[in-house]
Amino acid sequence: MVNSKLCSIFAPDFIITNSVLDAEINPKSIGKYMNNAINKIAKNIKKENVKRASNEFIEKKTNDLLKNLEPLKREVTTSIEMVTEEVAESWLQKNTMNRRLERGRVNSYKSQLMNDVWQFNGQPIIFATDGTLLDGQGRLTAISESGVPMTCLVVRGVPKSSFSSMDTGKTRTVTDVLSASKILGETNDKISGYVATIVKKYKEWNASRFGSHGAASTRTTSNNTECLESAQENLEVFVAAAKEAYRLSAGHDRENLMANGKYYGLIIAYLVLDKGWSVEEVVPFIDEMTNKYIQHPKGAATTTIREYLKDVKEGRKKITDEEKFHMFARAWNSYIEKKEIKSFSLKASTEEFMSKEEYQASNTRKAEERKRNYEYAMAMSV
Repeated sequence: MVNSKLCSIFAPDFIITNSVLDAEINPKSIGKYMNNAINKIAKNIKKENVKRASNEFIEKKTNDLLKNLEPLKREVTTSIEMVTEEVAESWLQKNTMNRRLERGRVNSYKSQLMNDVWQFNGQPIIFATDGTLLDGQGRLTAISESGVPMTCLVVRGVPKSSFSSMDTGKTRTVTDVLSASKILGETNDKISGYVATIVKKYKEWNASRFGSHGAASTRTTSNNTECLESAQENLEVFVAAAKEAYRLSAGHDRENLMANGKYYGLIIAYLVLDKGWSVEEVVPFIDEMTNKYIQHPKGAATTTIREYLKDVKEGRKKITDEEKFHMFARAWNSYIEKKEIKSFSLKASTEEFMSKEEYQASNTRKAEERKRNYEYAMAMSV
C-alpha cells in the first residue's frame, strides 16, 4: 500500500489516482510511481534557487490572461459523464495526437475497474476545440477493453497547442510531442528518438547557456514546447544530425566512444546551427574519429581525441562535461586548421568551437600575411 500523504510530499504536482494508491497493485508499479516522485524532488530542489518574476512581467502576464479569460470561458466546457464501452470506443476514434499506448498502464486501469476499486478522482478526459482527444487514451482503452464504465470529468474546447505542455499521469517526453505533432513525417522510431534527444540537448547545451567559458555545468532544462518550436524551426538540420549520429554510433565499423552516441548528433547540430558549418562539413570529423578502420598519423586531431575517449571509456581517465566540450572544441579547431594535437591539457583549456566565419577570417588574415611577407622578401632581394 502506498501512502498518499508521502507521495504528495514527494511529488505534489505528480498526479496519482486514489485507486492506484489504495489498490493492491504490482510492487513494480509502486516503484515506478516512487521513482517519478523522487525525480520530482530533484527537480524541485533545482528550482529552489529560481528568483521571483519581476513585477513588470507579472503585471503583463496578468493582463494577457485577463484578455483571454472570457474567450476561454465561452469555449471551454466541463461536465461529469459516465463513459461506457461504446462511448470510449467512439472517443478513441478521435485519438490522433497521443503518445504510444502504455500497455502496463492500461492493464493497471483495467484491473482496478474489474476489481471495483477505481474511484472518481477529478483527472479529466480532455478534447481540443476541433474534437481531437488530447488526454485520456489509457483510461478510455481500459473502459473499451474491460467493458466496465467509468465516471469521468470531461473537458472540451482546450486549445490544441496545449498538448505539448500536458504532463498529467506521466510527463510527455519530447519524443511524444514530436511524434504527435507529425513534423517528423515517416521518420522511423529510432531516428525519431535520436531527433528528440538531440533537440532537447541542443536547447540545454546551446551556446547561450554555456556561460563565459562554454561551461556545460550552467545548462538548464528545456520544456516540451520550447523543444517543439526549435525542432520546427530547424527540422532538416536535426533530422540530418540524428541520422548521422545513428549511423556513426550503430555501424559495425564504429567505435562508440561516448556513453550516448547521440552526443555526436548534438555536436553536428551545434556546429551547424550556432557556428555556421554545414552537415557535410562536420560529419567527416566525427566519421574519422569513430571509424576504427581509419588510421591517421599520431598527432592528428581525430586520432588524439579517439585515443583519449578510449581511455575515458575504459576507466583510465576521467572527464567532466565542461572538459568534454573544450576537448571537442580543440579537436575540431585543429581538424579544420590541419594542426596536430599530441596531447590534451583539459584543465587549462577554455577553447571554443571555431565558427565558419572565424575560420574564413583566419584564412584571409593568413593569406594577407603571406602576401606581405612575399612582397617584403621580393623588395629585399632587389
